[in-house]
Order: sequence, then C-alpha cells, then structure tokens
Amino acid sequence: SQGGISTQGQAAPSNTSAKTGPQALGSQDPNPTFRLIVVYAFPNPATRGVKPTFRIQVGLADSVDLKIFDVSGQLIHSASLADPKVVDDGNGKGPQYTYEYSWDTSGVGSGVYIYSVTAKKSGQSEIRKLGKVGLMKRRSTT
Repeated sequence: SQGGISTQGQAAPSNTSAKTGPQALGSQDPNPTFRLIVVYAFPNPATRGVKPTFRIQVGLADSVDLKIFDVSGQLIHSASLADPKVVDDGNGKGPQYTYEYSWDTSGVGSGVYIYSVTAKKSGQSEIRKLGKVGLMKRRSTT
C-alpha cells in the first residue's frame, strides 16, 4: 500500500454498514471533512466473473469521478459517483462517507487496468489518486 491506495489483493470487508446519506451513528458519526482517507478496489484481482468494486473515502465531496484505462492508456470506462453511504470497512478509521462503484467487466478481457479517481469540493484542492486493478477471466473451452 502506498499513498493511501491499496492495490494488493483484498477480500471484501465483512463488517460494512450500508446506512445511506449523512445519518447519525451515535458517538461514531463520520467526519464530513473533505480529505483523502482511502481509495481501493476489491477483490483485487477480480476473478471468476466477480465485479471489482471501487471504494473511495474522501469525506463529503461535490463530485467524485472514476476513470478506468487499459495499460496502453486508452480510456475503457468512466463513471461519476454520488450519494455516499456511511461505511465502516474495518480499516481502523471508523465509519466514513464512502463512494462505491461496481464495475461491469463483461466487455473487457483479463489484464491489469489503471484507475484514476478525482474528487472535488468547492473552495478546496481536488484529490487525485491512481491505482491498479487486475481481472482474471476464465477462458472459454470449446
């Protein structure tokens, strides 16, 4: 893990909370301050047709954009994320506002892909992070 991005193989965290919007969690209210907390994809690598999920924790942002490129730099997919959920993913940082995106990889092949996350908040410097996600698909046997 470097620079707040974990690109090593991670299993889906088991203790997630799926509360939506800025709802109170008692004494563990998430901090809405716009700052980099963590950005990662799981599972990584994604195998057997499992869609990788991108998890972005940056507090509350005005916009969060995800772009996925192949290793030659060609844009493969992009998405704008909204409506963060409050998630405690067991990383020791407690409940956080979390933007998540599940990537439908049906149109792409096995390989390593580069993802870029850009988060923006009015009046503040944008947050940009890069990472890698691997896909390993079964070959069809004919």
